Amino acid sequence: MTTTRPRHHADETADALYQAVVTKPFDTLPRLVLADRLQELGEDERAEFIRVQVELDQNPPCSGSANRRMAANCSDPYCRACMLRDREVQLCHVLESQGVFDAIHSA
Repeated sequence: MTTTRPRHHADETADALYQAVVTKPFDTLPRLVLADRLQELGEDERAEFIRVQVELDQNPPCSGSANRRMAANCSDPYCRACMLRDREVQLCHVLESQGVFDAIHSA
């Protein structure tokens, strides 16, 4: 699981929520509340990225693949796991191009 650190460091709520996620990374509630807060701050892609990851964690894996997040052999065009995985990859590229992950690694 990857959760992006809030860029609005002056936002105490987002910082506190981020710390809650770091403390309990597999607890869904702080992750979803952080996603809501990021969306309120106008960081829609980051919020969606977190929500997609939560949904991937909560849903059964693709039946067309042994790996729960990679479904290269899946032939179902409506496979929810595959759609989520594709969206996660797209959002990861967007966030990477925005330098979001660079800020995390340098913190």
